[in-house]
Parts: sequence; C-alpha cells; structure tokens
Amino acid sequence: MRILERQIIMFELSTAANDANIQTHSSPVNELILKLASRCNINCSYCYWFRDPLVLSSPKIIQPEVVLAFSDKLHEHVSLFKMKHFSITFHGGEPTLFPLERFEALCQSIHQIKQQTHCNIALSMQSNGLLIDKNWLKVLKKYNVTLGISLDGEQQIHDKYRIDHKGRGTYLKTVAAIERLRAADLSVYILSVADPQRGAALFVDHLVNQLGIKQFDVIIPHLHHENKVVSIADYFCDLFDQYMDTLIEQDVGIRILDKYMKQIVLSLRQQNPGPGYISTVTLLTDGSLEATDDLRGAGGLAPSIINIKTHTLQQVCEDPLWQEIYHSSLNLSEKCLSCEFKDTCAGGPMATRWSDKNRFDNPSVYCNDLFKIMTHMKNRLAPHIDKAIQQETLEC
Repeated sequence: MRILERQIIMFELSTAANDANIQTHSSPVNELILKLASRCNINCSYCYWFRDPLVLSSPKIIQPEVVLAFSDKLHEHVSLFKMKHFSITFHGGEPTLFPLERFEALCQSIHQIKQQTHCNIALSMQSNGLLIDKNWLKVLKKYNVTLGISLDGEQQIHDKYRIDHKGRGTYLKTVAAIERLRAADLSVYILSVADPQRGAALFVDHLVNQLGIKQFDVIIPHLHHENKVVSIADYFCDLFDQYMDTLIEQDVGIRILDKYMKQIVLSLRQQNPGPGYISTVTLLTDGSLEATDDLRGAGGLAPSIINIKTHTLQQVCEDPLWQEIYHSSLNLSEKCLSCEFKDTCAGGPMATRWSDKNRFDNPSVYCNDLFKIMTHMKNRLAPHIDKAIQQETLEC
C-alpha cells in the first residue's frame, strides 16, 4: 500500500497550506458557477435544479449584457484583490445549449483577463456531453477547459434516471461522447450520482474496468428532511473498501473519498483545521448572484437581491440567503457539535440539511449513514497512518 501511505503523507503536508488559506466572511470570492443555460436537453428524474419553479422563469441562456457585466466585474475583482487563482465552472441546465460562438468569445475575454491580471483562472464545464461535437471540442481544447461528463454507471442504471424529453435513455450517446473526448485527446472526468439500491461493485467495475475511467466523483443524492431517502451507508462503505483494496494502487481517484480520507487522517493526527465555509457563488442567466446552486432542491428559497449588472462579485456576501448559508456552514446543529466527525463531514452536504421547520439548522438527513461511513473509514485508515510515518522517516 505504498501509494496509500504516500497519499496520507501528502494529506498531512497540505495542512499548513490549508491553515494559511482558511477563508473568512470578508475573503474574496474565488469560485464561481456560471450558468450558461437554465434549460436542459435531457430530463433527469433526480435533478435538483428544476425542483425550483423560479428556474423556469429565468432566461433560457445567459443574456449578452450579463456576460459583458461579468467580464468587467471579474477583471475588477481579481485586480482589486490581487488574486493568484480563480475558478469558473460552466454549468446549466446544459451549458452546451449556449451558442458556441458566444462561448468562444466569453473564453477569449477570460483569457485576456488572465493575461492582464496574471491571475490563473481555471476553467471547467459540467455537461451531459450529448451536444459536444468536433467544433465544441476544438474550442474546449483551445482554452484548456476541463470537462466533466455525467454518467451514472452501467446502461440499465444510467437509463433509469438520465432520460431525454421523450423518455428514452441517454447512455449510448453519453458513452459515444466520452469516446469523442478521448479521440480528441481530452481528459475525461466522470460525475455520478450514487444509487444505493445497486451495489457499488457493479458501478466500479463498469467505470474502471469496462470504460477505463480513472478519475470520478460520486455524489450523495440531493435529498433532505422533507424527502424519503434510502440509506447510503453500505454503498459508500463498499465503495471505500474497493478503493482501499485495489483502486488506489491502480491510480484511480474518487474525489468524495479523497476529501473524507484527508479529513479523517488529519483528525487522527490531531491536525484537522476544521470545516471550511460554503463559499461557492452562482451566476444565473439573468445576472443574479447567489449561493451554491444545489440548494435549489430545497425549494421556496428567496431569490437573490444581488445582480452582476448592478453589484460587484464580492457583494454577493450581502445577499440574505448567502449570509444564511455562510453562517449555517460554520455553525453546525447541536447534534453535530457533539459528534467526533463534525470536522470531517461538517454536518453533511448543505442541501441535505434542509427542513421546512428549521431550514439549515439540522444534521444531514443522512446523519446516521455518514457516521457509519466515517467510522468504517477511520477504522480502516488508522493502521496505515503508522506505516506512513515509518515510510516518511525512512525516506528522510
């Protein structure tokens, strides 16, 4: 397990950097989800975005005046705060519904800002991939846009949830899109929603062994206390066992497990800096600036009072909902505060903490599952920490 031990060492070495970069309420915004389109060309049954009827009242694609204002405000923002890094994720709906010529112009504008400010602005896109043709591939490659494709596993599972507007599955078209990316020498990152009713073994076998995917993330379903949920504990424990037993040695990366592993390792070494606050900002097609977009699944949340056409990027912090999310991400529920994993799971994904009665002042609806998952991971990781220490000592 030499790769795992090295990974543990890197987790610990990064602690100093984490401590130096812990943000406060006044820290500059450095991560943005840019909604190029508010509609989608498929109709996923679990999509949180369309649970909020307000979404359908916004422009179908981002307005030209919003793009212009965003470019101006982005330049102003990174210059004012002398920023070295900023990340933008192009999102939707489906972002490739946005006209390609306008997308290329937007990327060129961002590229000019990078050159003028010397800020490393990282670009990524999350897409279902169905509309990405050779022209899209050319532009994505030209501007070094990292592309994430949504694929939920084998065809039977993917086509159960990710269907088009005529009820047809999209698996075959999605896999074809992945092959187009590979043929264009673009790396493929897969984003999957966990289906705890199927085993993690089938999911891993399909992605890793059949499709040759090396990097992916598995999302906890965006459900909350007003929804009926299915336990995720056995699924993620099984996924972690496979990660530990074989996948890490195969140079496979699973983002959610890496995130939890890092926090658990640091906690066991009493180096945990604690949970960071929710800082992601979303720019909607009408110019509104609001908190992270997955909260749309809660429904009934007030629209933002901040708009890029009339405000700066940093003024999103003045929006009441953004402030509520910020404070809720730092101030966990009473149950969470007494939990040994409070710094590891940080109360669970914010969207899973919602209830109509207490809003975000709850533990995650998956609280018991998360505790079981964290305990399982801790018990498996503990013996390897000593090995990592021994390896580090020998190499010094």
